[in-house]
Amino acid sequence: MCTAFTECPQHQGLHIPEDLIYTEILNEEGKEVEIGEVGELVVTTLGVKTMPLLRYATGDLVKKLGQTCSCKQAAPLISSVLGRKQQLINYKGTSVYPQQIINVLATLENLPDYQIQVTLNEMETDELTVVIPLEVSESLEQSIKEILKGNLWVTPLIKCLALTELKSRIFPEGSRKPVRFLDVRRD
Repeated sequence: MCTAFTECPQHQGLHIPEDLIYTEILNEEGKEVEIGEVGELVVTTLGVKTMPLLRYATGDLVKKLGQTCSCKQAAPLISSVLGRKQQLINYKGTSVYPQQIINVLATLENLPDYQIQVTLNEMETDELTVVIPLEVSESLEQSIKEILKGNLWVTPLIKCLALTELKSRIFPEGSRKPVRFLDVRRD
């Protein structure tokens, strides 16, 4: 895209270099979202002559944060990427992104491993499950439910597997990266 967004020195979000890129954050209907709302990042590069991008839909979901910032830069702000458009999970009337769940679970020091799974239930709606080791205590399992509900407004299903089996699912043979998010809705 000829440029990158720069993080605000005050950690308020990502500043948009308006002299290099024109951005839009659009909802499902293609309309600009309001400040505080999440939408798809659409970019148009400025000053690129060989292969400019015109209203390129990135598939990245970000939150529009607005114009004002405590670091005094005039450039508008967006959030970091919350997730990919195709990874959006609609669970019990709430939109959830895998990265939100990962961020919440990362705060739990006693959780040795986990995997987030999304499937379709018999009504063809999203079913969200967090798989944790069978060996975790009941109090930690309860803490996981409470912290997820407190941060996401919904409580995913919790499934327990032996740690060795869970690790084999997270680190499948031949994979170079851990599989923290498993989407089997489209299989």
